[in-house]
Amino acid sequence: MTHADSDSVSSMLADVDTAVHVTREDLAAFLSRDDYIILIAEDDRIAGYLCFMLIPPEAELLDIAVDRSFRRKGVARTLLNEGIRLLRTRGITKLFLEVAVTNTAARTFYGTHDFTENGLRKNYYGNTIDAVLMSRII
Repeated sequence: MTHADSDSVSSMLADVDTAVHVTREDLAAFLSRDDYIILIAEDDRIAGYLCFMLIPPEAELLDIAVDRSFRRKGVARTLLNEGIRLLRTRGITKLFLEVAVTNTAARTFYGTHDFTENGLRKNYYGNTIDAVLMSRII
């Protein structure tokens, strides 16, 4: 992803339900840092995006989102697999994330990609929804 993609990604994110609300300014800040990796999937327009924060030898999956019209077409899987490939080249050996306990689709997706549930953060999202902690060795 480049700074030129920030507007398109932030527009796509504005139309997607995510627990994390990333702005154009956030994207610009992430791009200026060496400890973040941002990937996008494109097909004439932004189909999806993924953001990792590196904490070697671990990384956190901060956000993954797919445009509604591209869902159920393997975009999230491709982004995650490519992201994991890049993380390995940087010496990352473990990936972790938080997901809303109510987001069963995401929890199922992560489970099919070898993530295991490791814990719970009470009232993590808006002081009303718990976060499930998940991780996997990569």
